[in-house]
Amino acid sequence: MAQQKEKTTICEAAIIGLAYNADQTQVAFSPNNHVVIIADCTAAPNDCMKWKILHELEQHGQAVTAIHWHSKTNKILSVAQDRTGLVWTFDKAANEWKCAMLMLEAAMKRGLTACAWSCDGDRAYVGSAACNIATGMWDEENAWWWCKAFKDLHGSTVTSVAAHPTRNRMLATGSTDCRVSIIDAAVKPVDGCAPSVLRDVFFRA
Repeated sequence: MAQQKEKTTICEAAIIGLAYNADQTQVAFSPNNHVVIIADCTAAPNDCMKWKILHELEQHGQAVTAIHWHSKTNKILSVAQDRTGLVWTFDKAANEWKCAMLMLEAAMKRGLTACAWSCDGDRAYVGSAACNIATGMWDEENAWWWCKAFKDLHGSTVTSVAAHPTRNRMLATGSTDCRVSIIDAAVKPVDGCAPSVLRDVFFRA
């Protein structure tokens, strides 16, 4: 009889988009599928086998590609291959995470590949396989996050987005077109000006 293989990981799957909360007592990640897992890691921060799974968030329809947990607002941003972006807010009374949709424009016509919160946590940035990015802002009346897409920023899939730690509109984006762009991610209806590329850096082998 073959010896059963000892389990050495928390979910025996590739880990996608791992992100900690502000005090690093909880962690969010996806086990390479449509689920976002929230785990308590206080018992043993360096041993994932001892982490306790608290919640399994299953609103995405396809594999999750990126997750970002904002340290000040405690909101989680997650995106997936099915072109969905979700903002998760924890309801303490109900002890559950509730989600609101990112309402994407038609220009975001392929799967989402990257995400990040602005430093203030009031803007959600997402990147896509359609070579573009979008900024999402909360719409109180409709209870969703409306998005404005920025086109023609990259020539290939956007693989990463990173917000500036102190400047709320400044964003760095990376792509498989071998370019990193520094962007003023302004939204004209809100900021009174259009987005602009401040600097491009090309990387060639």
